[in-house]
Amino acid sequence: MLPLSVEEAIRGIAEDRTSGASKLARLALEVMGLAIMDAKGRPEPRDLAEAARRISQAQPAMAIVHNVAHLVSQLIAEGQDPKAVLETTRQELDAAREKIARTFLKVAPDRGAVVTLSYSENVLDALRTAHGKGRVDRVFVMESRPLFEGRALAKDLADAGIPVTVVADALGPSLIAEAACALVGADAVLRDAAVVNKIGTYALALAATDAKKPFYVACESLKLDARYDAASWPVPGPRPSDEVWDGQSILRDHAGPSRDDHRDGTRHLHPGRPPDDARPGPALPIRGAIRRQIVVPKPWPKTFIRRGPVRRPMVGGETHGLDPIEEGIRLFNDRYFFEAHEVLEGVWREEHGEPRLFLQGLIQICAAYHHTQNGNPIGAMTLLERGADKIRHYPTGYLGIDAAPLLDHIEADRARLGRMQRGEEPEAPLDFPRIERKLQT
Repeated sequence: MLPLSVEEAIRGIAEDRTSGASKLARLALEVMGLAIMDAKGRPEPRDLAEAARRISQAQPAMAIVHNVAHLVSQLIAEGQDPKAVLETTRQELDAAREKIARTFLKVAPDRGAVVTLSYSENVLDALRTAHGKGRVDRVFVMESRPLFEGRALAKDLADAGIPVTVVADALGPSLIAEAACALVGADAVLRDAAVVNKIGTYALALAATDAKKPFYVACESLKLDARYDAASWPVPGPRPSDEVWDGQSILRDHAGPSRDDHRDGTRHLHPGRPPDDARPGPALPIRGAIRRQIVVPKPWPKTFIRRGPVRRPMVGGETHGLDPIEEGIRLFNDRYFFEAHEVLEGVWREEHGEPRLFLQGLIQICAAYHHTQNGNPIGAMTLLERGADKIRHYPTGYLGIDAAPLLDHIEADRARLGRMQRGEEPEAPLDFPRIERKLQT
């Protein structure tokens, strides 16, 4: 039996229908802190494990809630100081948004409009940063029915001085053709890279793919959920029917236009004044609402998933060591070259010994193939040459990586890119290499 204060806090998390996953993660951390305080700083591992289990059940679609709660529980069970664990986890959560915003600048359009939906603190901070650098002209926010989280995001964007237009959910995907990109948050990223997020995300992703526009997903690596893939993810049951309609009001279309509405289906936001919406109407029976869906990964033009520093992914409530070099190689082999670059760069920054130059070579090779995906063959050729030169300084099998076939493939790709640049060969996608790694046991 958990303490009453912890039970009440968990109930509050379960009843929260509008907060983003990142905010809910901080609330989960606070609840774990309450459980530790109640035990006077010396909690029993089984009690913390129970608290983590209950917190995870309170928001089953939010992987970061599960991961934060179980991470704290596991680290303390291993003997780490509870206060230090809470503080370190809090710092990681707070720093993640800034890191995501900086990373978005690496892929953000030089200038243009962005389409988004729902409410995401990561998206908010990324757009603030990009707008401050003159990279975002306007944001179109899908209002995100049934709870209109998009309106809350639009208000915060407007308060930050960013031109913003709220649009009906059905209109949002059509705007991507004229926008620079789409940027959304995520409730979870599953082990097959499927993204779980607010209803409407899938339609926006399909529209971005059709328009050949980048579709970016900005989230902490603590939102990676290794327990499920798209086929096994337990779809949450229907939410209360009054989320769609309380039966006491009719849609605005029946009540007449609002002064905030425009003929093109958009609505401009006026901070400080609520929209005039509906008048009373007859009640109708509504059976339930579904608010989350999975976006199964396809070869989107560009897919950005922020994979920041994470010590351990959670699998079934347990932790397992994560080799970041192996993770970078996996991403490379899955053709997520930008994400592989980010993961390996994190290792390189902390490495000051012999492997540093080798890692830098791998990073440059990742960046090169990312350039080929973005139609920049000249930059790709230069980075392939630099990266390969660094790899050649090391013996065969260094860090367990079989470099010989990789280097041969790189030379062939450089030659082919050169022929395409000179018009000697028609432009066509490259057959990307794989990195093979075998560690001594």
